[in-house]
Amino acid sequence: MPSKMTDGSTWPRISIVTPSFNQGEFIEETIRSVLLQGYPNLEYIIIDGGSTDETVSIIKKYEKWLAYWVSEPDRGQAHALSKGIAKAEGDIFAWINSDDLYCKGAFEKAVNFMWERGGIAKSIIYSDLIIIDELGKATDSISPLPVTRENLIRFWKKNYRIPQPTVFMRRDLIHEDMLDLSLHFVFDWDLWIMLSETNEFHYLNDTLAMFRVYDKSKTGSGWIKFINEHRRALRKYGELPGQNYVTLWINSHVFLIRYFYHNIFRARLRAIVERKLGPKSFNRIRELKSSWLPFLSKDK
Repeated sequence: MPSKMTDGSTWPRISIVTPSFNQGEFIEETIRSVLLQGYPNLEYIIIDGGSTDETVSIIKKYEKWLAYWVSEPDRGQAHALSKGIAKAEGDIFAWINSDDLYCKGAFEKAVNFMWERGGIAKSIIYSDLIIIDELGKATDSISPLPVTRENLIRFWKKNYRIPQPTVFMRRDLIHEDMLDLSLHFVFDWDLWIMLSETNEFHYLNDTLAMFRVYDKSKTGSGWIKFINEHRRALRKYGELPGQNYVTLWINSHVFLIRYFYHNIFRARLRAIVERKLGPKSFNRIRELKSSWLPFLSKDK
């Protein structure tokens, strides 16, 4: 990256936090996806929850490029992230989990999109996301719907969600006491709702990150808890007009079915079909499906 921005300004400082626990299989790839951005004004913080696998030895391998790291017991991912937020001193803040990845050039793209007339004009941004499996192979992608407070709360509509690894925000918008430490699966969604009260979310038409879904991942293995936490957290925001807990129960279980299909069953089915047919024939069938059967799109 160039030492200065195109307008001659110094690159704003980016604080990245990685919460981690026993992710030795993936964390080195995550660390490298941050450091190899080549961003000239980076503060990288890793908060590990006392891992017993090879995680700590991998962190030590890169510690001279880290602003801060610690490995000690904590109360879960939200608590680890809160500890990282308390240490972050940058102008822009983001977090990447220890099995997810940033795409090449993500920081430069994010900052250039947020920056206008010598300052950070867009307070929160997000982008498209690539879904990868445990081997790092792309299995799907997410193009999120426009962010509104209603969309965030009615998350079950059209499988709505913000791709967390793609979010970058002004550092002054977030502090360590904002996260609900009783939530383990949806604390980020709860945070987006709080931030949406006073801030606009801006969509960057690009892909900034990759999100890993596999059998042992929190998202892959905890989908029932994921839905139940959503329903419990919604009570903080009250009932919406026209909604009651019966319709919420029905809609959330429809969301559960969609979630299971798109993130688990569909990815496995695609892998089996591609292996049987070969990549060339498989890609040809995908092209035909998109042109002839658009109603099978994941957004329908």
